[in-house]
Parts: sequence; C-alpha cells; structure tokens
Amino acid sequence: MLEKTENLAPAVWDLGVLDCVTRVLPTPIDMLFYLKCRTDTFDRIYSDSEYNILGFHLSSKLAIAPDVDGMYLERDFATTVDDYLISSDLKLEVERPLGILERTQFPVVSAIFALLKKSDPRLSSVAVDLYDLSAKALETLSEQILALRQEVAITRKAIKALSVSTASGGITYAVTRDRDKMAARAAELIGSKHKYDSKKDRWYVVLDSLQTGDSIDGILSLVWPWEPDQAEAANSATVGQMFKSSYQTLNGGSDAGSSE
Repeated sequence: MLEKTENLAPAVWDLGVLDCVTRVLPTPIDMLFYLKCRTDTFDRIYSDSEYNILGFHLSSKLAIAPDVDGMYLERDFATTVDDYLISSDLKLEVERPLGILERTQFPVVSAIFALLKKSDPRLSSVAVDLYDLSAKALETLSEQILALRQEVAITRKAIKALSVSTASGGITYAVTRDRDKMAARAAELIGSKHKYDSKKDRWYVVLDSLQTGDSIDGILSLVWPWEPDQAEAANSATVGQMFKSSYQTLNGGSDAGSSE
C-alpha cells in the first residue's frame, strides 16, 4: 500500500500516532481498513493532524468522491479522539469511540462483520472489501440476504445463493434449508463456479442454515491462484445447470449487479 509515484509516502506516523490508532481501532481488520482508506486518500484529504483524519474516519469513513479534487479537515474532528485518549490516560472509565460501521447496524451483514473480526486472518481481505462498500450497497446486500431466507423458508428449497464479486475476491452467501454435508457441498460448488468464472484468486462461501437459526453457520475459504482449466470450466457449466444463483459486482460502493 506504500507504493506511490514520485517517491511520496502516504503517511508518516510517529509512535504516538501508532499508539492512538491501535487503541481506537482495536481489531486487525479495523486497522487494515483504515490503512487502506488512508493510503487511498492521502493525496486528496489534508489536515494538520493525523488525529483529525482519524476522527473524520470514525464519524463518516475516510473517503472522498472521485470527482472531488481535495478536502481539508479542520481540527473539530479530532475532539472525539483527544477526549478518549486523555480520559483513558487518566485511568477514567470511558467508552472507546465507535466508528460509523460499528454504530450502524445492517441485518445479517453486521453479523458477518462481527464473525470476520474473530475469524482466520486470511479472511481479512473480504472483510476490508465489505467495509469499503457504501451504506446503500450494504443495505441492498442485507435486503437480498433476507429475501433469500424468506424464499427458502416459504418454498422449502434446499438452497438459494447470492454471489458477490469484490475488489480482491468474492463471496457466495448460501441460505440452506438443512445444515448437513450435502448443503455445505452445494454451497462450495456454487462458490467455486463463481470464483472460476470471475477469474479470482480468493473466494469465500458463507453458509446460513435455517435449521439452526444462527446468522452464520460457517465460512469456507476458496483460496488458490486462478488459471484456465478445462475441468473447472466444465464443472462451472454443470453447476450452472444444477443451481440457479444470482451474481453481482460490488466494488467501491457500487451496488449494480446482474443476475444469471
């Protein structure tokens, strides 16, 4: 993330700033997402303080519209960060300031966020991709997942799945009637199909069984370098005939998609 032209570094942090960021952003995924936002916008968002930039990120997510050349942040945004650090250093009981994605709850998607924060670090890339989506895109994704659950509950179909291609990979969210090996295998096949068709190196399958009532029953990682393969292409075609699943692309906040 530090590779920029003209020998420019996105940010130079001293130990004080690093200590602050790690205290305010407690999980590796939160930190990785902030580093991504910071490097994506370092040459268009300016301020006299790194604490100010962090405060802005907490209030509304550190991002800037593509058609905006630049933005200067005043000191006001650092107040939340300063108050927390001072109170914490004085050993006062104070709640950590929450970021916008912690304050805003999305059905199902927020549960995915919570699970990914505690899961295998190798899942961090898909979490960062989801964090990067706009609120509208996350709301749309939540609505689509809830619609899948309702359809399976009413029709008693064995499985319905939604696959989403993101910047660094993709996700297949599979709602199943039962929680068994057959359901898990069907979800894996659908995920493998979309991974191959999208030419992605990383794809993740989320299993959600109505039988348990839990938001998420498991996550499967499909991580290997993509390369043309006749056998995988044939399997993809076969799976496409067996299962009808929707597919869409969600990159950088876009919620446009197309169905298979």
